[in-house]
Amino acid sequence: MTIKKSIFIFALLSALFLTSCSPATESASTPPELLDNTILRPEFELSDVTFAAGTAFAIEMDDKNVSLVLTAYHLFGEAGGLEEEIPSEKIPDVLERVVFTDAYTDELCGECEKVLLIEDADSIPNVDKDLVAFYFGEDLDANKLKLSSKLPKKGETVWLAAPTIYSVEPKLHKATVRSASNISLIFEYEEKDIVLTATSGAPILNSAGEVVGLNVGGGEQYGKIVGVANPCTSIRKKLKKALR
Repeated sequence: MTIKKSIFIFALLSALFLTSCSPATESASTPPELLDNTILRPEFELSDVTFAAGTAFAIEMDDKNVSLVLTAYHLFGEAGGLEEEIPSEKIPDVLERVVFTDAYTDELCGECEKVLLIEDADSIPNVDKDLVAFYFGEDLDANKLKLSSKLPKKGETVWLAAPTIYSVEPKLHKATVRSASNISLIFEYEEKDIVLTATSGAPILNSAGEVVGLNVGGGEQYGKIVGVANPCTSIRKKLKKALR
């Protein structure tokens, strides 16, 4: 992550943490079940470079009768190891395919070749625009998650579904929602030493196993590890617009 983006995340978390520090009742809930081939590691093959970065997951848009694989747009820039960010409208022109493996087992799951054009996709500070979508590949063997139709409530328990760079266990990382809006989802991790590297693009799940956000970053604030996600309501809105 670039220094500029790191500074912005720090400022964003500081402001939101201070405005959401009033007591909230944490919801007691059971962790969702996570099947194999649900959380994916993508390797992006472009016309001039191949790179692996972040995390991804598949969803099914029931109302649109289409399946997609989602990840974070900012991976197509310095965060993914590239020299500069690729404009969202250029990604369909330069992407040849994305190869996916199971993020926990490294088992090959298949690939996607076609991008859903999201013209206004952007990265931090526009958390609600940090999104890339690929049409589900014919040979892709991946379980599809459900995108929640509503935001989680403040104090609700959610989970980041992704391995860290140090360990594949635990598979789920418990957190408590501190702020939820159509612009951003902010949550505080239970783990005090969680390392969020390579978790960009991973799903944030509720107790029903529904996606309530797409992880875009986080950091330490006042001794707490706080995460930021693109909320499910924004994701749904952006996908519906792109699928018209």
